[in-house]
Amino acid sequence: MVITGLRGVGKTVLLNEFESMAEKASWGCAFKEIPAERPVDFRSVMAELSRTALNQIARRSGLAGEVRGVLEALRLLRPKMSASVDPATGAITFNAALERGEATDPATTAEDLAGLLLELGKVAKSHSKGVLFLLDEVQNLPVADLEALIRAMHRVGQKGAPVSIVAAGLPTLPVLASEAASYAERLFEYRAIGRLGHEAATCALTVPTAGRLTWHPEALEAVLSATDGYPYFLQEWGRQVWNVAAGPQVSTADVSAAQVSVLRELDPGFFAVRLGRASPAEQVYLRAMAALGVPCQRSALTKRLGSRVKGEPELRDRLIRKGLIWVPARGELDFTVPHFADFLSRHKA
Repeated sequence: MVITGLRGVGKTVLLNEFESMAEKASWGCAFKEIPAERPVDFRSVMAELSRTALNQIARRSGLAGEVRGVLEALRLLRPKMSASVDPATGAITFNAALERGEATDPATTAEDLAGLLLELGKVAKSHSKGVLFLLDEVQNLPVADLEALIRAMHRVGQKGAPVSIVAAGLPTLPVLASEAASYAERLFEYRAIGRLGHEAATCALTVPTAGRLTWHPEALEAVLSATDGYPYFLQEWGRQVWNVAAGPQVSTADVSAAQVSVLRELDPGFFAVRLGRASPAEQVYLRAMAALGVPCQRSALTKRLGSRVKGEPELRDRLIRKGLIWVPARGELDFTVPHFADFLSRHKA
């Protein structure tokens, strides 16, 4: 499955829920967030995640023979790695730290990774279990690594091994996956999540307060309007309203009082940290987008910027790689963070 959405819609929350479900079912499960601004050795990442998942399945005695194939497959990904199995507990340990591997082409990585996942699948199947990898911020993977991952999962699917991946990322992820491998659109189930509808957003505010606070209709509509139904904003507004409302009913005055606390929390903790990742030239670019209104036409943005910035294509590409903007349609640009334009308006350069 591939889960996509803007920042703050609950992608990571869903991954954490899937992890809890897998653990309750005694599956082998491993989670990894792909960093945005520093490269990762993908082969080492998958080797370490596989070791974690294998240990969760093999925590009992007498599994040394069953996991031998997995260890051999792990050594294909990490040739200098030395691993062993504790005969008493079945735990897998590495006798040396994982080393950064040599660069390999996607086909070789895919073949080695597929072999590893199939061996993991054999162990899991022998115990009527499954293996689940949870990968967050997958849009940060280099194209070659994304291609290798897709190829490996294609092979796993062909063999029917009980190994699954849930990948989460920004709305650009489906396009990146399709560009990495044309059959990716058939391989994954794609789920886009975003703002909640009116009914669901209303429930998000009123159900937790039921029996303690009711909401005046105008107060409720004011919060729904301020949040646009985005889950993280609903959560923060609900928390701050709860803190200020004396009850028994939330009033519009309570909402106005809560707004100060909401902005005090969101501006430095949610918005400013993201703006801080942009260089001065990139911040000029972002502010020009906000001034135009998003989504904005790239042609209009280029015209507005004029001679203030050099190398517009490079700036745009850097901001996309940093996960601050994305391309919702050809020739358009938008922020990956809801209400980011409002934040930039409140905080001038």
